[in-house]
Amino acid sequence: MASNVTLNTLIIVPPDYVPDAIWNLSGCIWGWIPNIFILVVGICGNVKGRFKYAIIGMSACQLYATITQTILYITYIYVELHQVQMTVLTCSVPRRIFQQTMNVALLSLLMISLDRYLAILWSKHLTKTSLVFIFLLPAFYAHGIYNTLTLIPMQLGTSDMCGPCIKMPEAISYYLEPIPPICLALAIIINIRILWFLFRYDKNRKSKNTAAVYTKKELQDMKQAMIGVMLQACIPMLFNMPQVINLAMYNVEAQLRMSKDAWRVINGLNYFTLFLNPCVTLLFVKQFRIAALSFIGKHEVSSTVEASVRSAAKSKIQSVMVFSTTTTSATSRF
Repeated sequence: MASNVTLNTLIIVPPDYVPDAIWNLSGCIWGWIPNIFILVVGICGNVKGRFKYAIIGMSACQLYATITQTILYITYIYVELHQVQMTVLTCSVPRRIFQQTMNVALLSLLMISLDRYLAILWSKHLTKTSLVFIFLLPAFYAHGIYNTLTLIPMQLGTSDMCGPCIKMPEAISYYLEPIPPICLALAIIINIRILWFLFRYDKNRKSKNTAAVYTKKELQDMKQAMIGVMLQACIPMLFNMPQVINLAMYNVEAQLRMSKDAWRVINGLNYFTLFLNPCVTLLFVKQFRIAALSFIGKHEVSSTVEASVRSAAKSKIQSVMVFSTTTTSATSRF
């Protein structure tokens, strides 16, 4: 970067980032419909169960990331296509603020894991106010801490999207960059602990190691839901770790970086988790799945036995109707 570049220097965003922007936009744009749908069903639908508000909080964080990332990349593509001039500061601020919204989505997975840990293992259900508070913590980290420590020093560096750009001092970034993957790892560990508890529930009850009382149906539903939460944490972890490793390699030696093509694919898949997350909720959280189907006028048959019962009942009703019709016809002849 030229030494005479300042925050007020006029720049045009580099065109080399267009393929990355298209990949990232293609990944995150899919998240709009399912996240909005989850929120609408959660707020307006008839969702029953212990974790309704936690899932609403997580989905709100996911939608927040989806909206801001979509705006960021559409704006970049527009600005690049029309060769719009802007100052380094004008490009840096939205780049750094919107960049951190993905961490809001990632850290929300730890928040929902903590909520379920308290509810399932300790029978402690957080109030709505407490849930609002804990789901604001990811935003506080991303914008209140990370962005503040990036923008306040006003240290200039380079970025792929802006070229010259405000950057976080390296002395600080060493401590903050590992936080998202560490939080994802903690979420996975917590979910493993919850699943271990659920699968050993009968033994825990016999040995009086738990005061929680659940029916077999509740246990089955919670196991399925926790497998879903585990997937929600593992999938972004799978795509986030290569980025962390790549950053660590770069910090050790600037020349040690993965190829641009590999980076684009991994980054695009990382944004695609904004679509996968609500889909996992619909597939694995029975209460939301039933409410979602009901919301669109469908009904779920909960088991094979129930399906058989309904089928048998339907056949009996049809037989009675046929018999009644036949009897009525015979009577009318007399």
